[in-house]
Amino acid sequence: MMEVQVEKDVELLSRAAANHLFLAQFEAFRGILLSIKKRDPGLALAILQTIVANGGEFQGILWSKTCNSPSHLLWLSSLELTRFESPNSTWNLDPEALILRAEFLLVVQSIISRVSDEALLDLETIGNRDLSEEAGCFDSGPDDATRGSAMEEPSPVDAAAFLGRVLRLGLRRLREAADSNYDPGGGGSDPELELSESESRCLKRIACDQADLFVALCRNVQIQRQRAEPPEDPGLAISLVTDKRAEPVSGDDLQWGIKVLQVVQRAHLELMNEHLREGDVDKAIHCIRFLHLNYGVPADEYRSLLKDLIKKVVSHEETFLKSWIATQRKMLIIYKEALSSGSAELAQMIQSIQDELLSEEFEKCRASNSRFFPPPLQRLQDLLKASDLDDAVETKNLKNLIVKSCMRDMYHYARVSGLHVMETVVEAALSAIKKEQFEDASNISCVDYLCDLLCYRLDMASFAACVNSGQVWKAKHSLLLSSCESVSEENDDWQADPFVSNFVLERLAVQTPLRVLFDVVPTVKFQDAIELISMQPIASTAVAWKRMLDLELIHMKYALESVVLALGAMETSMTKEPESYKRMAFGYLQDLRNHLEAISSPPRKILMVSTIISMLHMDDIAVNFTQYVLSRGYPELPRLDTWEQHPLSVLENDKEIVLSFIEHILGILKHNLPANGSDVEPNLWSSGTIAPSEQAMEWRITRSKQFIEDWEWRLSFLQHLLPSSTLCWSWKEALAILRAAPSRLLNVCLQRAKYDIGEETVHRFSLPPEDKATLDLAEWVDGASKRALHPCVAAAVVKLLKAAAIEAYHVAEMVNQIRLCCKIKSNSSAAVEDVQAKECRIC
Repeated sequence: MMEVQVEKDVELLSRAAANHLFLAQFEAFRGILLSIKKRDPGLALAILQTIVANGGEFQGILWSKTCNSPSHLLWLSSLELTRFESPNSTWNLDPEALILRAEFLLVVQSIISRVSDEALLDLETIGNRDLSEEAGCFDSGPDDATRGSAMEEPSPVDAAAFLGRVLRLGLRRLREAADSNYDPGGGGSDPELELSESESRCLKRIACDQADLFVALCRNVQIQRQRAEPPEDPGLAISLVTDKRAEPVSGDDLQWGIKVLQVVQRAHLELMNEHLREGDVDKAIHCIRFLHLNYGVPADEYRSLLKDLIKKVVSHEETFLKSWIATQRKMLIIYKEALSSGSAELAQMIQSIQDELLSEEFEKCRASNSRFFPPPLQRLQDLLKASDLDDAVETKNLKNLIVKSCMRDMYHYARVSGLHVMETVVEAALSAIKKEQFEDASNISCVDYLCDLLCYRLDMASFAACVNSGQVWKAKHSLLLSSCESVSEENDDWQADPFVSNFVLERLAVQTPLRVLFDVVPTVKFQDAIELISMQPIASTAVAWKRMLDLELIHMKYALESVVLALGAMETSMTKEPESYKRMAFGYLQDLRNHLEAISSPPRKILMVSTIISMLHMDDIAVNFTQYVLSRGYPELPRLDTWEQHPLSVLENDKEIVLSFIEHILGILKHNLPANGSDVEPNLWSSGTIAPSEQAMEWRITRSKQFIEDWEWRLSFLQHLLPSSTLCWSWKEALAILRAAPSRLLNVCLQRAKYDIGEETVHRFSLPPEDKATLDLAEWVDGASKRALHPCVAAAVVKLLKAAAIEAYHVAEMVNQIRLCCKIKSNSSAAVEDVQAKECRIC
C-alpha cells in the first residue's frame, strides 16, 4: 500500500512539474522536483538530464520574465543537476564543464536577444535565416548599388546571424558531450563559422555596445580553452585514464572561440584608437578594462596603443601643477581599469611603458642640459618660481604638494636610471652654486628633507622585510642614522625580502608610517615601534606635533595590550603555574602604568581609563603568551612598592594576591583620571564644541570615578569576607563579587553572618525596606538560635514581620533566606505553615 501511494504521489507531482515547466515557472518547478527527489531520486535526475540534453528546447513553452529562453532554462537546470550526488554517473561531462557550456549558451542567447530587440527581429527565427535573406529584409531595394550601400553601414542582423550559428554549435557540443548516442544529423558537420567582412564589422560594433556581456562571454571561452589545453608532460609518472568524461575537450573544437576573442579585442582596440584620435582621453582609458593579453591578439598591438595613451596623459598642455594633478589621477585610473580587466600582464605592461618613457625623458634631459638638472628638480624649480600666492595656507599646501611631487618623481627617476638620489641632488646644487644661481641652489637644498624622508622610508621598508624574514633589525642598519659606507660594510650577509620592501614603500607613499608599521608588522615590539617612529624626520612644528601624537598612540596601543595580558595572566594563574603567571600579571600592570603616564593628552587618558573599565567586565580572556613571554620576559618581579600601602612583600601572601592586583589596577586608573572636565585643554576643540566636549568629558570622568569608588568599596567588602583563615579569594570569585548586584552582596552577608557589612550594603545601595527587614530578621534569628530559643523563633518572626509592615507573601522568601541560620525545619513550606499557625495563636 505504501509503494502504491508513493507511485501515485510521484505521478501527481510529475504532472504538476510538467505544468510549471511549460509555464516557465522555474521556482515552482524546482520545488516540486525536490519533492520528487525525496520519493524517487532517479526520476528527478532523469527529468533534469532530459532538459539539459535537449538544451532547454521544448515545443509549447510559454517563456516568462523569470525564465525567458531555452538557454536560461538550460542554465537553471544545470545548476540543479550539479547538486545531485552523482549527476554525471551516466554522462560524459563533469559538473564544471556542464556549467561552463550552459553559461556560454546563456550569454550568447542574451546577446542575441539584445541585438534582436534592436533590430526588431523575431527570436524564433534568429540565426535560422539565410544571410542573404536577412540582408534583403533590411535592404531598401533589390539593386546592387543599394545593397552595397547597406553593407557599408553594418546591420545588427549580420552579427546576429553569426551568433546564431555559434549558439547552434554550442548547443550541439553540449548534446554530444552529454549524450554519447546523440546524432546531430547531416554527417555532424560544423556550421559555417567564417566571418564575413560585414559580420565582422557588425560584431565589433555590438561588442563595444554590449561590452559587459562580451566580457562574460570571453572569460567563459578562455576558461574552456584553458581546460582544453593538454596537461604538462608528467615525465616518468604513470597516468591512468579510467573515466571518459575526464578527457579534455579538443582544442580544435574551440577555434571558433578564438575568433570571437580576437574580434572582441580588436573592436575595443579600434574604439580606443578612435577616442585617442578625437582627443577624448577619458573614454580611451575606459576601454582598458575590456582588454586582455591572452585573447589571441599580439602584445605589440596593445603596447603601441597604450604607449600612445600614456604619452597623451603625461603631456603638459596646462600649468605644471594642474597637469601633474591630472596626470596622477589619470594614471591611477589607468591602473584601476587595467586591474579590473583581470589581466595582471596588462598592468605590468603599463608599468614597463612608464619606465620606458621615464628613461627616454631622462636621456633627453641629460643630452640637452649642460648643468644636468634632473626633470623632477627642474619642475621643482619652475613651480616654486611660478607659485606666487597671497593666501599663506594655500601657499603652504601648494608647497607640500610640490614636495610630494618632486619626491615621488625623484624616486622613480632614481629607480629607472640607477642613480643615487642624494648624489643627484648634491650634484645639481653644486652646479647651481658654480653658476651663482643661489636661488636655485636654495630651492634644491630643501630636498635634503626629501632625502632624509627617503632614507627613513627605506629604513621602514628594511625593518619590515627583516622582521618578516625572521631576522633582527638594529639601529646600525639605518640609512638615516648611519653613513652609507658603514651600513654596507656591516650588512654584507644581511638580506631582506624585496617584495615586502617594495610593498612598504608603496604604502608609505599614501599612508602614515604608524599605520603602515602596524599593518605590515602587527607584532612589532614596543621599543622597535618607538624607535622607528621617533626617527621620522621633522620639517615643521606641525610635523613634530603629529609625531608626538603618534608616539602617544603607540603608548595607547601597548597600554591596552598590557591590560589584556595582565588580565589573561591572572586567569591563567588559576589553572597552571600560578607563581610565574602572577608575577607576569604584576609586571604587565607596571607596563600599563608606564604607558598611561606617557600619555599627556587628557581626552586620550580619559578614553583609555574608560576602555580599561570596559575590559574589566569581560570574561574568559584567552591569551597566547608565547610571543609575549619571549619578547618581554619577567625573570624578576618589577618594583611595585610605589604604592606605599602595598609593598613588594604582599605577593608572598597568596591570600591577598588577587585583592592586591585589583587594588593596583584601580590605583592606576585613579592616578590617571583628570580631576574634572575643565582640566582638558580647550584648545583641543573648536570654539563651537568647547561646551559639549567639556560636558562629555565631565560625564566620562564622573562615570569612571563612580566605578572606581564602587570597586574600592567592594574590594574592602572582599577583604572583610575572606573565605576562611586558610583560603583566599580566587580570581573568578573576586570578579563575581566585584560585578555582583547589590541584592547578591546582601545574600553573601547573610550567608557569612556579616550583618554590619550587610547594613552598610543596604544603606549604600538604598535597598528596599523588605531587604532591611530580612537582614534584621536574619540577625535576630541567628542570635536566637545561638541562645537555644528555637521554640520562640516562629512567633518572633511574625512579630518582626508585622513591625516592619511586610506583606504576607514575603514570609516564604524570608524563611528561605534565614533557613540555614535558624534550622527550625528544612522544608520552607513547612516553616511557613508553622509561622502562620503561630501567628493565629498569637492573634
